[in-house]
Amino acid sequence: AIEKSLVFKKGKGEVLNIASGISTRINKVAEIIIDKLNSKSVINDKNQNKNSRIQNPCLYADITRAKKILNWDPQTTLEQGLIRSIDCYLD
Repeated sequence: AIEKSLVFKKGKGEVLNIASGISTRINKVAEIIIDKLNSKSVINDKNQNKNSRIQNPCLYADITRAKKILNWDPQTTLEQGLIRSIDCYLD
């Protein structure tokens, strides 16, 4: 997507979401990171306010514009991207 945005003139100055386009629970993201780092961290939902409107917050980026303007589709899952990013930082 980054390479295409540099080449496609239609994308110049546009704000585009580059993501998987799949809704993912924040806890799932944390679990992937904890697992990859072999961490002993624990996700604790006990302190979450039961009256809160956001009981299971999710991450979601609408990639419709990126697909249309750049003629792009994601090739990497969120988990693959997180693992690659972690590996890069660890190196």
